[in-house]
Amino acid sequence: MIEDAVDAPPRSHERAAAIAKASAKYRVSERTIQQYIAQYEAHGMHGLARAKPGNAGKARAIVSLRFDKAFRTSTLVALIAASAPSSICSTS
Repeated sequence: MIEDAVDAPPRSHERAAAIAKASAKYRVSERTIQQYIAQYEAHGMHGLARAKPGNAGKARAIVSLRFDKAFRTSTLVALIAASAPSSICSTS
């Protein structure tokens, strides 16, 4: 995807044209191509690999299905009450 752009001198018209061509061909923004090139030039092929998540290998919060259902229900009720006209919700 970025071979032609990497081969062209930085800040050159050739690199700009290669970035535009790759952007159109792969349907990604030119900025994305520029970021790929920067990562490649800074770190080689390892710079293009997906990074491990910051919390990889760490314990995550476990939420029970019962709690999750109760939380979602209470949130949904609160959203409905907040969006309903005040005449419907009044107790007078």
